[in-house]
Amino acid sequence: MADGPITFPSNLHLRIDHERGADEPVQRPHVANRLNFRDPAPFIRCNSYLYRNLDPARRPLFARLFRQNVLAPLIEDGLLIETEPAALTAGSTPTALRQRVLPFVTFPHEWCAPMLCHAARTLIEVSLRLARRGYALKNIRPTTLQFDATQPLLVDVTSLAPLSGEPVWVGYPEFAAQFLY
Repeated sequence: MADGPITFPSNLHLRIDHERGADEPVQRPHVANRLNFRDPAPFIRCNSYLYRNLDPARRPLFARLFRQNVLAPLIEDGLLIETEPAALTAGSTPTALRQRVLPFVTFPHEWCAPMLCHAARTLIEVSLRLARRGYALKNIRPTTLQFDATQPLLVDVTSLAPLSGEPVWVGYPEFAAQFLY
């Protein structure tokens, strides 16, 4: 597959969504703005999938993550949203990711204390498992998670990065500020 953006059949009409929570039916795909200010790559939502474009500089990282089977155990254990390569270059490097869309989105300020605690434990578990494989999360915030029914799932897959070599958890100050204080 050629390197470049995801292409859809010409009979699909894509629109730019400049506002959050557009009330257009999910069945009609649309191009949306960035997910947040930290994630400059746009995404496309189409039926029950979210397609996330990968920044060219981060594509080799995701090629390694899939080649080393880092994500599959997290997905199987219900810690990470189902994620797979959606488009590949000739060298099998992913240029986009496909993720399952959750039925609805919640925000951390809407969660009760036990949900926030469950989300914190999930982030710690994911961080420990990633560290054992040589990776870490760049963003240790509640917004990197969403609840699928009662199960918190890491949805911000693009916040994965190689470990920087420090012997301590560099995400602890952010974790403490977001979950403990």
